[in-house]
This record gives sequence, C-alpha cells and structure tokens, in this order.
Amino acid sequence: MKKTIVIAALTLLTLPAMASKARLIALNNASHLQDIQQIFSNASLLTKHGEWLTFEMGPNPGVNVPVGSPSAEGGFSRDMKDTKYGFYLGHHSSWVNETRTPAASIGGKTFLNDENAVNLFYAKKADLNWGVGLNYANSDKKTLNQKQSALGLNLGVATSAWDAALDVGLINTYKNDTAGASNADFKGNSSLGLNGRYYMNTMTFSGLLTRRHDACHPDELYRREML
Repeated sequence: MKKTIVIAALTLLTLPAMASKARLIALNNASHLQDIQQIFSNASLLTKHGEWLTFEMGPNPGVNVPVGSPSAEGGFSRDMKDTKYGFYLGHHSSWVNETRTPAASIGGKTFLNDENAVNLFYAKKADLNWGVGLNYANSDKKTLNQKQSALGLNLGVATSAWDAALDVGLINTYKNDTAGASNADFKGNSSLGLNGRYYMNTMTFSGLLTRRHDACHPDELYRREML
C-alpha cells in the first residue's frame, strides 16, 4: 500500500505545477484568458490544456471569504487517449455564494461557505469538445451548530472559435442552530447559469446570464454581463 501511494505521488509530481488563481487576479480576470480555472465555468475547457498539477496558497475557507480570493486548494488533470479527467479540492463555487450572500444580508446573518468542496471533471476531444463537471460540498460543525451542503453540475462544449456552458445548482442549504444567535435557515432552490465566448481574430466577445432563486430572497436574481 505504501509503495502504491509513493508511485502515485511521484506520478503527480511529473506534471507541470502552477498557481493559477494568483495569475488571473494579477490580470484582472480578463475574459479572453485561457486558464485552468475556467474549467469550473466550462468543463469542456479541460481539453484546452495539457496535463497539470496546481496548488493555491492561502487561508482555509471561512465565513464570507470572497470566492475569487486565494485559499488552500489544488487539483490535477490527466490524459487518457482522447479523453481527460480531473480532480480538485477546495474550490468555492460562485453560484453557491451568490445566493447565500444576499440571503445573509437580511438581518445581518452569517453563513458558511461551501466547505470541503470536491470537483470531478470528465471531458472528451472531438470536432465539438464536450465536458461534464460535478461539484459537491458538505460540512457539519457540531461545536458551532452549523452545517451546509451544496451540489452542482456543469455541462460545456467548445470549438476553436467559441465555447458555451450551462451551470446547474441542484442543492444549496445552510443552517445555524446556535441558541440566541442571529440564526439562519437557508434553503436555496434551483440555480441556472449560461455563459459563452466567441473569438474573432484578436477580439473576444463574452456573455453571462444567471438565474438565482432562494427561500430567503424570493425574488429571482438575474445578472447579465457582456464584455
């Protein structure tokens, strides 16, 4: 067993290592950039990069930590003929926190981020590259009487000229049972997000359409961005 673990570790160490999120922040998250962090918004973009291993340095996720800020996280991807698979730990999902944040602002409540997050990816190279991503997070802090869970799915396609993806939030809950505190009992409903980019010569056109709905914030939340 120890020998197997050592071999697996050495195999991962042969991959190129990088700190990707810090690079994106330095470049102001420009939409035309090609970066491994974009697989979270479009799983098919896993086919655009070779095998990689990445580590992000920073604090462990806490209450109200900004989604884009560096934190302790990391993952890898490997090739398997014309397919690719990836595994990632510690990534905050934007669709989770975009609903928990406005809900928490009502009455000054606090909330947990999507802790212990795990992301799985599978993508295939073809005339139309496609990919599937699954993200899951769950934590139960019994000493703080707080627990949360989240589950989402990402479906993406990409060509050399354009790419598009659909983000689906399936589960998004948070509960604080601390006596005498500003308790929060958050139950998010379905969440949808559609994003895409089109490349023309040296120009990149990108768009984002999201729909958020939750019990604490009954009005549907829309965000449209065109760059």
